Amino acid sequence: MKDAIDFEDLADQFSREMNGGTPIARCDELEVRNNEIRLLENTNCTHPRNPKELWEKDVREEEVRENVKKMWGSYVVFQWARATLEDFPRIKEQNGRVKIFYVLRISPLQDNPRMACAVGSLVDEINRFRNGAIEEVKFEEQPLP
Repeated sequence: MKDAIDFEDLADQFSREMNGGTPIARCDELEVRNNEIRLLENTNCTHPRNPKELWEKDVREEEVRENVKKMWGSYVVFQWARATLEDFPRIKEQNGRVKIFYVLRISPLQDNPRMACAVGSLVDEINRFRNGAIEEVKFEEQPLP
């Protein structure tokens, strides 16, 4: 089973009902794969037309902050939806827990070792903030739009 859920609409519903209409930072999509949840964040930080200089510490730290907010906001919305929405897909637990992954979708690195190293550092730094609720933070290259 592989289902993609428009997570932004779900998060907007959460914000209206639980957050007084104030938007919550969240990822773009939620994907259910068997017993795994994938919180998918589409990012343009490696896009060849306008790449962010992730090798610069201050730029990378800002990107880490933004992604940590999105990761934890997404986790809150997911748990809220799972507990309150009847039409939300049922997820099979393993050993009493659900495996949740936060996935950064990036533009192809196109043989750019400097950017590849910076993306690796970004993922490692975001991983420090998962506190056991998120199984792993990783990235996937996706085709250019």
